[in-house]
Amino acid sequence: IQPMVIDLPAVTDPNVLPADWYAAAPGEYDPFWRHQIIHLPTVAWHNVYLFGLTALCCGLAIRRSLGQRIVVIGLAIAALGVVGQAVVSPF
Repeated sequence: IQPMVIDLPAVTDPNVLPADWYAAAPGEYDPFWRHQIIHLPTVAWHNVYLFGLTALCCGLAIRRSLGQRIVVIGLAIAALGVVGQAVVSPF
């Protein structure tokens, strides 16, 4: 899920956090400050996954031998996207 959330220690002073950080303040259900990041390599691999799913759906719609090949290629690309996300994820 983007943005990814990193819980900060309970004694975090928000005035000393780097200026380029997006820090979410404590709330009713989250008693700690949280650093939120957008991890671009994970986003890129998620786009590969979505492209694979799109190819898979298009291949299913074609219903010929060309469609069967597109289904297989789309499935392979989607699987590659899932593995890529798991490999580059910082968590």
